[in-house]
Amino acid sequence: MTAWHEAGHAIVSKLVAKQKVNKVTIIPSTSGAGGITFMEPKEGSYYSKEDLENMVKVSYGGRAAEYILLRDENKVTTGTSNDIDKATNIIMAMLGSYGMSDRFGLLNLEKVTGLNHEYILKEAKEISNKLYQETIDFLEENYDLLKEMADLLMKKETLDEEEVDALILKYTSNKKEKNNIKIPDFTEKNGEGQEKKKRGISQLIPDKLIPDIIKRENLAKKEED
Repeated sequence: MTAWHEAGHAIVSKLVAKQKVNKVTIIPSTSGAGGITFMEPKEGSYYSKEDLENMVKVSYGGRAAEYILLRDENKVTTGTSNDIDKATNIIMAMLGSYGMSDRFGLLNLEKVTGLNHEYILKEAKEISNKLYQETIDFLEENYDLLKEMADLLMKKETLDEEEVDALILKYTSNKKEKNNIKIPDFTEKNGEGQEKKKRGISQLIPDKLIPDIIKRENLAKKEED
């Protein structure tokens, strides 16, 4: 189950959010997580509505993969709870702070009414359901890739960046033009024009978008590493 969960995160992160995936592992962490996918968010200080929606899809990628494996929402595990927290925080920020709702316009709802009103929660639920279904649909379209990555994780327990990229290219190289899939080049050049790797590993959501409680969770994970 954990292998499918982490494979879902990795695939959605790489192909939907266009994030760099440094490592995927199903080895339990000391914080209690069954597995973890290390990702680097896109560069820049500002994020579009599409960027934020894709971050939500990355969070939903694990649960969507579990559903595809089990075909029963009642059997999806509690391992998705932290992902749901992160997705909820982004959706509520989109509605409450960023003015990214056609229904409510360019208003900071936190200052106008607060976020506990029924019509705001209804809008948040509609966005959540839409993005979750789109995540399921995307992974269904890439089922063979999802299954092979999960199988490989169960065999090796950990996949590094090169292994993840190679597996994804195996399934996407023949349909790149058809599906307009672009796998970004995450290498940088130093002063002599030689490639160098980026430093640092980030979690699912850029720090500027994570509430204090999520920041503390990620800080604890980094200290454990």
